[in-house]
Order: sequence, then C-alpha cells, then structure tokens
Amino acid sequence: MSDAAVTAEPGNGRPAASVIVLAYNSRGRIDTALASLRAQRFDEPYDVIVVDSGSDDCADYVAAAYPEVSVLRSERRLWPGAARNHGLRAARGDWVAFLADDSAPRPDWLSRRAGFHRRGFELVGGAVVNGTPGHPVGTAGYYLEYS
Repeated sequence: MSDAAVTAEPGNGRPAASVIVLAYNSRGRIDTALASLRAQRFDEPYDVIVVDSGSDDCADYVAAAYPEVSVLRSERRLWPGAARNHGLRAARGDWVAFLADDSAPRPDWLSRRAGFHRRGFELVGGAVVNGTPGHPVGTAGYYLEYS
C-alpha cells in the first residue's frame, strides 16, 4: 500500500477496492494487518480504512505511522457489525474487503479477490485458520463461527 497506490484512481474516480480493518484495543497487533496491506502486489489503486472503537492509542498510532490510511474513530465501543457499517459509509472502492486487526493476508490477496470480482462474483471469502488450536474455548468458538 504505497502512497501512489492509494492516491491514484481509475477512470471512474474511485479506488478499485476499499479494505476496512476493524480495530478494538489494537495498538499491539494492528501492524500485522497494515504491514501486510502495504506488501500487497496489486496494480490497482485501493484505500484502507481503520475503524477504531478502542480505548488504547491505536488510532493515533495508525494516523502517525500509516498516513495513507484513513482512520475512523468512535467514542464508544462498536461491535463488529456496527464497525463494518461505519467503515462501509466511508468506503469509496468498487468493492470492499474486511480484515481483522491481527490478520496477515498473503501478498496476492487483493489481486486474487479482484480476479473473482471481475468474473462476476459479488461475494468473495477465503479460508479462516483457527488461531487458537491448543485452546479448547477458542477452538469451540472457531467452529461455532466458521462451520
């Protein structure tokens, strides 16, 4: 996600994609997602929006460390659905992708998603790996949410 990738816009005046990153008390892990977005091999313009509803200094940190990223701050805690909707209202891309603050998509993530959208798919999703395989409660939550 270089400055050029974010500010250049296609003929319709909009970025090809908007990536919305949800953040809640995320200062300690937001770099994972934002660094992976900077490393994307995607030739089209895209913007990144961080929706921060936490009480730590994540929003200030992102604004300083990632000036190409738009930061939306909420004074109150937003649950994931409300945070996504808040981000959607600011999104300008032809299509939208959501990313968790601790996710690290592969460098071809956006280009592969774009390929599916170009072929007419309106919804695109990928595999979600269980991040807590050794924790019974975390594993149960994973199966409840993603099965």
